[in-house]
Amino acid sequence: GVMCSYNAINGVPSCANDFLLNTTLRSSWGFEGYVTSDSGAVEDILNNHHYANNQSDAVADALKAGCDVISASWPKDQPWSTGSWYIDHAGDAIQSGLMTEADLDRAVFNALWIRFRLGLFDPINDQPYWHVPPEAVRTEANENLAKDATVQSLVLLQNPSNILPLAQGRTVAVIGPLGKAQGIMLGNYLGQICPGGSVSDYSCVQTPLDAIQKTNTGTTLYSQGLKSVTDTSMSGFASAVATAKQADYVIGFFGLDGSVEGEGHDRHNITLPGVQEQLIESLIATGKPVTIVLMNGGIVAIDSLRTAPAAIVEAWYSGFYGGQAIADALFGRRNSWGKMPVTVYDSKFTEEFDMLDFNMSQAPGRTYRYFTGMPLYPFGHGLSYTTFSIEFPAEPPRSLPNDFTVTVTNTGSVAGDEVIMGFFYPLDIPATSPASKLIKQLFGFERVTLQPGASTNVTFSVTEDQLATFNSAGDRVIYRGRYDLVFSNGIGAERK
Repeated sequence: GVMCSYNAINGVPSCANDFLLNTTLRSSWGFEGYVTSDSGAVEDILNNHHYANNQSDAVADALKAGCDVISASWPKDQPWSTGSWYIDHAGDAIQSGLMTEADLDRAVFNALWIRFRLGLFDPINDQPYWHVPPEAVRTEANENLAKDATVQSLVLLQNPSNILPLAQGRTVAVIGPLGKAQGIMLGNYLGQICPGGSVSDYSCVQTPLDAIQKTNTGTTLYSQGLKSVTDTSMSGFASAVATAKQADYVIGFFGLDGSVEGEGHDRHNITLPGVQEQLIESLIATGKPVTIVLMNGGIVAIDSLRTAPAAIVEAWYSGFYGGQAIADALFGRRNSWGKMPVTVYDSKFTEEFDMLDFNMSQAPGRTYRYFTGMPLYPFGHGLSYTTFSIEFPAEPPRSLPNDFTVTVTNTGSVAGDEVIMGFFYPLDIPATSPASKLIKQLFGFERVTLQPGASTNVTFSVTEDQLATFNSAGDRVIYRGRYDLVFSNGIGAERK
């Protein structure tokens, strides 16, 4: 299935957008499944977009446009929705001539057909989803995969003077409003996390502080410094600084949470809220080796810290195993860092660019594909505790389809992972196409693990289809002409 969203596309609400759902999704792309609204999106056609005249009009607009299923609000004390605008107003919409029974029949067909395809009307003995044993849930293999994915999602943004990895047996001070984070690390839209607990019980989630205490063979100190990420009081600074001065290493946990960002809760800037940055500066001023761990969903602009003598780790909302993954990475038990999946702009970007204009190629551009400015951290950036080189083992091919092989060598002194990314940029696209402003576009990536001094070949099989871009009509096209291919680790080692 596909969900239509709350927003409007070219002035028409997504769930009432015939061009989007029928012309594009079904006719052009050949989609044969069902479309559901986001919760309340059909009501939004009337209440927020003011696109319809009344409830029946909104229902007719949605059903005719191809929104087959309405995701309605859940009545109090009921485990599922038993009422919706479709149920309440579809009949009136038909009787009023706003839509036909055929429109309703098509929606019912699409909604039921997926259930038939899943076999949900077959005998229970023939339905595989009825026979998943409890022991298949949270197996050791699945847990290890989740832990590995968590470690690989962490990004080492900067590491001046090789502050990281931290040596064992020393005194470590954990500072900051997110040092004891539990639910915050999980992000949002969760089910039950802890066995036997409520959906708001996160007591079984290991905090970063607990994980560091478990991992560090020396002494671990703690001071919160700020009560929350939005706290504007500096009353806790003195205690936090005093704790930091007692330590050999300082680890600060800062960032965002659900009070700052979330669905229907946009930020007006991309800086750290409250006085977090001031506390970070106070910690750095102690002269101790400082590591800042950021927890956030959206990007955080930390302009003043870009050149600061502090290591910075982007941990995102790292999930159930986030605490231990962070501790393992900081102490060098794992060297499996990831790369930035987004561009981090400076703090002025949201003031200088119209964030309601989704023309990605309009100067200065948005995303790594079009941004012509200087980001704080570019897409694909990410350091390691070791170093790598990239070479072509032979003269690369000059036509497609073809295999392109690069040799990756660990030139450092410790084992580690590296991610090699393949980018293309076109040289002959017509100037009238938005893609003519394309700086580069990712077409593939591979992760390798290498011991010190070891090398391995990484092969990218590249076809013409992987070099597709989009024209001004939004159609996916492959332009005839020349293309440059670049293979990079995002931090200086690359071959074109």
